[in-house]
Amino acid sequence: MTLPDLYEWQFKAYDEWAFNGGCGVIEAVTGSGKSRIAHEAILDFLGAKYTILIIVPTIDLQRQWYRDIKNILGEEMDKYKINLLGGGKKFIDPSWDIIISVVNSITDREIFPGKNALLIADECHHYGAPVFSKALRPEFDLRMGLTATFEREDNGIEEYLLPYFKKIVYSLTYKEAILENSIAHFKIAFIGVDLEEKEEYEYHIFNENCIESKKELMKAGVAGAPFGVFLKQVSKIANGSLPENVNNFIDFRQSLINHARNYLYNFSHRRMLLANIKNKYNCLNVLSDSIKNAERTIVFSRTKESAEKATNILKNNGINAGVLNSSMKKWERKEVFSDFETGETEAVAAPILLDEGINVPSADLAIILSSSKSKRQMIHRMGRVIRKKEDNRLGRLAVFYGIDTSEDPNNGAHEDFMESIINVADDCKTFHYSEKEEINKYINKYH
Repeated sequence: MTLPDLYEWQFKAYDEWAFNGGCGVIEAVTGSGKSRIAHEAILDFLGAKYTILIIVPTIDLQRQWYRDIKNILGEEMDKYKINLLGGGKKFIDPSWDIIISVVNSITDREIFPGKNALLIADECHHYGAPVFSKALRPEFDLRMGLTATFEREDNGIEEYLLPYFKKIVYSLTYKEAILENSIAHFKIAFIGVDLEEKEEYEYHIFNENCIESKKELMKAGVAGAPFGVFLKQVSKIANGSLPENVNNFIDFRQSLINHARNYLYNFSHRRMLLANIKNKYNCLNVLSDSIKNAERTIVFSRTKESAEKATNILKNNGINAGVLNSSMKKWERKEVFSDFETGETEAVAAPILLDEGINVPSADLAIILSSSKSKRQMIHRMGRVIRKKEDNRLGRLAVFYGIDTSEDPNNGAHEDFMESIINVADDCKTFHYSEKEEINKYINKYH
């Protein structure tokens, strides 16, 4: 069992975790190799007769971890009992050496009573949800959490994750990852598109309604930030779960419920409008030359329908493109991944299926058709193009946005994400989508 040498940061992270009693969270930007630290721990503690539980949020990640274990154990794979829990597999044998479990399959089961057990929680920010936190069992004396962004939009970090993992033992930023040469250098093109007259009219109606409803909700004591907490509170109010201090005021109660429902309705329609701005799809035509010159391209959309629409546009430009989504059968997704890895498929379009955790074949161009308020989601999307390339080419990210909308960086969009990358990117420029030659010249320069 031999593994490639660790980067210096990975050595430090592993040492800090061990120094903290084998307990803690390792936070590192997507694509930098944080799972490699867990591989090292697996080899060390298998040799010390520990049993190991690996928790993952999805079946796709479970399969990926099984492939990783198979690779790192090599010829010694047969020495150990390794099993998957979830996807229909429910039986647990206490003699198993390694269990790789989807989180929902482990929350109500006793796994390894007693000591000498290591828990590895991949994408550990997920397990700050009350139901998933039940998977974080006290009987595990060694605990390693892995995440690209140790953040949640509720109090799950403070209530569940920090009490269990104690602290972040190591955090790797983009700047440090580039200095350590563990990720590729990258640059970003922000490409603004105009809304058509009807789109602009509808956007302003939805947006103004959101602003007015939010004002009324904040007057009633709903916290306006962080946005995730605000949205969660609004959803509760819309379902009739109001703060205790307004429960006895029937007229006000109904008014508040109406404001919450109005906000959610308009927010949803505003988001879908922005995701489907006609000129964003026209901008895909603009970038067709860059996509053809890229090694591989990933287009991130909001819905399955928009991914299919993007794929059809690419095909009409002579680009062999495929769609990936969560409703596809396992063999269908495997086929798309395989064709993408060999280069037979030049581009894939996908909604949030590719946002977290899954090792996608290395791409060097990502196009964000539908942006996100979530810093975590933007970091995961970035991670698809910053894994190191054999020819040291730059990773390139093209972010489409509606001009003068909530997506516009000039209006504060992506502020948290921008803070983390603006001084690290090799270059960052803003274009209007009509500047076809300038955009393609910029993106096609990848060394």
